[in-house]
Amino acid sequence: MAAEPTDDLHPHRCAVRIKPLRVIGGTSPLLAAAFQSREGTTRLLAQALDRGDAAVLTGQPAVHTGVVSGLGGVGKTQVALDYAQRLWAAGEVDLWVWVTAGSREAIVSSYARLAADLIGVEDSDPEDGARRLLEWLSAASIQWPIVLDDLQNPADLRGLWPPAAAGGRVVVTTRRRDAALRGHGRCLVEVDVFTEQEAEAYVRSALADQPHLDE
Repeated sequence: MAAEPTDDLHPHRCAVRIKPLRVIGGTSPLLAAAFQSREGTTRLLAQALDRGDAAVLTGQPAVHTGVVSGLGGVGKTQVALDYAQRLWAAGEVDLWVWVTAGSREAIVSSYARLAADLIGVEDSDPEDGARRLLEWLSAASIQWPIVLDDLQNPADLRGLWPPAAAGGRVVVTTRRRDAALRGHGRCLVEVDVFTEQEAEAYVRSALADQPHLDE
């Protein structure tokens, strides 16, 4: 169920018309076959978000928005997806947003589409729609995680970082480790390759349906 339409960008007007809702915005990937949970990383991610930092998931050694950083292929997207799905399955959030953040245009377009779906106002200029969404989230009395997946250029988020709202959780996955992804309520969370135990568990799971290969 979405919010009733509003006719401006003022957040205080958006706030009074919000109805209860359970919405997934954007198209997320699927968890990988034989997915192996990264409990240690997920715990660090949750701790950062519980503090109110944005979490940035990254993958190289790192010196309530979280940035998940890391080399390509280490599982940043899967960690973010697993975390968001856990929140959703537990009924802890009302709105779950997944944004493919490969370019500024992609981010703006995703924000504008979600604003039109939630608020009922479709702006002719996507930048206006993106601002409308951010103002709505700032005022909304709901719980929402947003995952910005595969951020290529931190500058693309200038003016587009989700608000530091009481009900918000922001997760960014990226290979980058720029200064813009640190501080200002943003916390780098390292995602490394599997530990030996995680690798063994993954192999066992992957071979579960192929016992003739499990030697």
